[in-house]
This record gives sequence, structure tokens and C-alpha cells, in this order.
Amino acid sequence: DALSERIADLASMYDLFSRVPSSVNHLRDALSERIRLDGRSLVRDQETNVAPPAAFVKGVLDMRERFAAVVSDAMRGEKKAQKRMREAFEDFLNADARAANCLAVYVDELLRVGLRGADERKVGRELDRVIVIFRYLADKDVFEAYYKNHLAKRLLGNKSGSEEAERAMVSLLKAECGYQFTSKLEGMFNDMRISKETAEKYRAHKKGLVNA
Repeated sequence: DALSERIADLASMYDLFSRVPSSVNHLRDALSERIRLDGRSLVRDQETNVAPPAAFVKGVLDMRERFAAVVSDAMRGEKKAQKRMREAFEDFLNADARAANCLAVYVDELLRVGLRGADERKVGRELDRVIVIFRYLADKDVFEAYYKNHLAKRLLGNKSGSEEAERAMVSLLKAECGYQFTSKLEGMFNDMRISKETAEKYRAHKKGLVNA
């Protein structure tokens, strides 16, 4: 396809430039600038309401896959190119709190409907993609605040598509940021479990009184 051809062309160019190591910086600069330009374009679409939050995140995920392929295949996975790619994504995603909110909305849609009925492999793949973008966020507490709000609504409204996927997401966040980060989220699951058990005991008690 067209992308594969372009990557092959870039790989030839990279190999040529590699003969004069200092000249590879030009390719790294071009990579960084392209990511920033494409990223700012996505941000602008979000600002002007051309794209809803989930579409913004899908755009970022597609960008990440595209440029990760450029770095791994065309630029031979070199560490300096990986670093420039990471910094470019961080640059446009941390311009304001919008990206954290959009990512929380995207995950909310995934966990409500997107992953309903999905097998464990698909759940893992989709959530891993989310975590890649999450790592770029500087202020992860902002994401956590939005995420907690959406989680509460899903649990209280019984809108979650899969409890396994919910717990898998919290486990991934815990692996990234530690217990302190997810303790409130895990507490919400426990509160819902206790509430459910209490309601079931009450119903059983009531039924027992009626049948007595």
C-alpha cells in the first residue's frame, strides 16, 4: 500500500543519511515537526468542535501507529528518533487539559459500548493503545479526576459493558502510576460490591418475612 511504499522510501533515505551521522538530525527534525503539525491540526478540530472527543483520540491513536511504524521500520527503531517522537506527542497533547478530558471520554465510550462482548485479547489490545497515549500526559491527575467521574456514572447507572474490562483498565493505570493513583477507583468498585450485597441480603430477608 501507499504507506508501506513511503516507509520503504524513507528507509532508503535514512540508510543514505546514516553514512553521515550528523545529517540524520534533519530526518529527526522533519519527523518531530510533522507530528507537531498533525497534532495541532487535531487539537484545532477539537477546539472548533469539528471533531468530538472520541474522534480526537482516534486521530491521535492513528497518528501514533503511523509514526511508530516510521520510527521502527524506516528509522530502524533508533532511540533518538523514538525520543523525538515521544517529545513531539507530549508537546501538542499537553498544551492544555483538553487531551486528558478527551482520553477519559474515549475510555468511557470504550467501556460502555466499544468493548461490550469483546474477547480478552481485543480488550487488552484496545486498553494498551489507550495507555500509550496516557503515558504522554504530563498531568495524569487531571485524567484521573475525569476518569473517576465517568466511572462513577457507569457504576451507578449500571452502564458498564464489562466488569473485566473495567478492572483491567484500573490494573493498567495501577501498573503505570502505583496504588495511590488507583486507590479511589478501586474503592468505588468495593463500595458498589458492598451496596449490591446489602441490597441482595435485604431482598432475601424481605422474602423470608413474606414466606414466614
